[in-house]
Amino acid sequence: MSQAAKTKNLQVELENIGGINEASMGIPPGVTVLSGRNATNRTSFLQGIMAAMGSEADQITVKSDAEEGRAVVQTPEETYSRTLTRTNGGTALTGDPFTDDPELVDLYAFLLKENPVRQTVEQDGDLYDVLMRPVDTAEIENRLERLKTERERLKQQLDKIEQRKKELPQLEERKQELESRLEELRADESTLQQRKEELEEQFTEQSTNEQSEEIEELEEQLKSKRTDISTLERSIEQQERLHEAAIDELESIDKPDTSEKELRSKKTKLTESRDILSEQIETLRAQQQEVTSGMEAARALQDSTASLKQVVSDLDVDITIPDGPLTTSEDKETGEITDALVQGDTIRCLACGSEVTTDTVEAVIDQYREINTTFRDQIRELEQEQKEIRKQIKETKSQLNEWKSAEERIAEATQQKQEAKVEIKKSKEELETVKQRVTELESEFEEKRQEMTESSEDTEVREEHSDIEDQLINTEVEIRKTTDEIRETTGRIEEIKEEISDEGNLETDLDNLKEEITGLRSRVEDIERELVEEFNETIETVLDILSYENIERIWIERKQETVKVGRRKEEQTVFELNIVREGSDGVYPDELRHLSESERSVTGLVVALTGYIVHDVDTKCPIMVLDSVEMIDSERIAKMIEHFRDETPYLVAALLPEDSAAVEESLPEATVRGIDTLVS
Repeated sequence: MSQAAKTKNLQVELENIGGINEASMGIPPGVTVLSGRNATNRTSFLQGIMAAMGSEADQITVKSDAEEGRAVVQTPEETYSRTLTRTNGGTALTGDPFTDDPELVDLYAFLLKENPVRQTVEQDGDLYDVLMRPVDTAEIENRLERLKTERERLKQQLDKIEQRKKELPQLEERKQELESRLEELRADESTLQQRKEELEEQFTEQSTNEQSEEIEELEEQLKSKRTDISTLERSIEQQERLHEAAIDELESIDKPDTSEKELRSKKTKLTESRDILSEQIETLRAQQQEVTSGMEAARALQDSTASLKQVVSDLDVDITIPDGPLTTSEDKETGEITDALVQGDTIRCLACGSEVTTDTVEAVIDQYREINTTFRDQIRELEQEQKEIRKQIKETKSQLNEWKSAEERIAEATQQKQEAKVEIKKSKEELETVKQRVTELESEFEEKRQEMTESSEDTEVREEHSDIEDQLINTEVEIRKTTDEIRETTGRIEEIKEEISDEGNLETDLDNLKEEITGLRSRVEDIERELVEEFNETIETVLDILSYENIERIWIERKQETVKVGRRKEEQTVFELNIVREGSDGVYPDELRHLSESERSVTGLVVALTGYIVHDVDTKCPIMVLDSVEMIDSERIAKMIEHFRDETPYLVAALLPEDSAAVEESLPEATVRGIDTLVS
């Protein structure tokens, strides 16, 4: 939804959700109040909004006499809808919701009574878990490891460049020496060639042209073969360097201590355990849904829509039920059950006409709530175990990737080593053959020169000529060798300069990596600190606005504690909730369980609002819904809603008529709609 769209009305259309047949309403920006008594489907309307926006909450249900329901929220730009289908285990939600992040919105945007954050505060649970749950710390750790590996690779490249930079002056100096040597060799060659020509002019006509041609041919062959010897010797040296580099690479490669087979076996077992836990969680959720249905029936009893006997029969779940009305002997009549409890006002069931006490109904609801809490605790425990297993699976995958990378490097280095070894052997054999051929040519060349010397009258001239020819052969071989070495040295210089030209980019990449690593390392701590600071500031403001005079201060302290995770202990951050009250004797510390129901409810809502703000939930879901705040007095509800409205584009609250009136008086711009005018 665009920012412009957040200033326009949303249209809600619901069908067969909770106790609603059909309902529709336009929701303007700001505060919207659904006003009505209990059991008038205010909560069902909110649950319909939640469904269309992307919630996966268990309490969203299809109407009891329907198999399918539908929830639609239409913005000026798009239409978002979900279809609810009854299943054996509860309700399946399909379609195209507003957000694909149900956990985020169920934690911080949809603040019904069963909201996980509110329940955590109500039960004095783990605040760190509900506030940090959207932060994937395991993925952050994996990302850190990948960045560290990349950082080391860049460092190695830069170290290599630094080493090559040290080689560059030596190579350039060597190139200058070779170029000077080449000039000298060419000067020598020119001098020798000139002297050779002078001697040849002195030859008598007795010398046969045929013999001279044979000698010249042998001379060229000798030059070529001696050049081949030089080339092969350099090739052998290069291949030996490659061979040694491959050996060094093989020695430097490290594999994880655990074998690949063990890692794959571990991954398989962890995956199986994860899947088993998923099945257990789904089973518990399905059973919890049964309990939720029973609790809804009990709540309906408060408005004389069902009898207690019907409520008891609605509970169909295989667990041990806590002591209370639901565990009273089945052969007793409803009246006997009622008499066994604390007496209270009676209400008449419109369905069967029987009378039950309001205290009985409250006791039944309390039992349902206790059962639901047990399920919730079990689910949270299994989810924590599942989270740990997922973390181990990621670690195992990372180790397997290390194995794969190491094996690839080993295969590449082994291949390089074998290829170099083969090339060395091949070049040495070829070198031996060429050397033998050079020996043969030298012998043949010497014989031809001897023949020419013997057949010539210019013996001294011929001898000098032979010496000059030998020098020319060696000089030309040296020229070719020096030229090749200059070409090779120039190539290495250009290669190094090209590598050096990349140094700036590599350093930039390394700096960026270091910055990202630092950012990731501090990201979790930053979020923790931001959550603590946001809560502490917000709760201070809210307590001041709501005038809880006997509460001096409530705040969260971020601490490190040693906790047991599976079979090991590790340091973890915890959020400790601190409370200080003010009495006649001054201030004194207190505990969450000693707060009034109103104070606990406000604290839970502020914790949820903290998550909404810090995790930027308004970018995922611009609607916040609020329900079950009857324990807070009307004036404070109005002030609290006024504070909450500043953090969300659309705030929809389900309130009793007297609380709605207080909001309307405090916020004239709020939209107040009677729920009975919206639903059928």
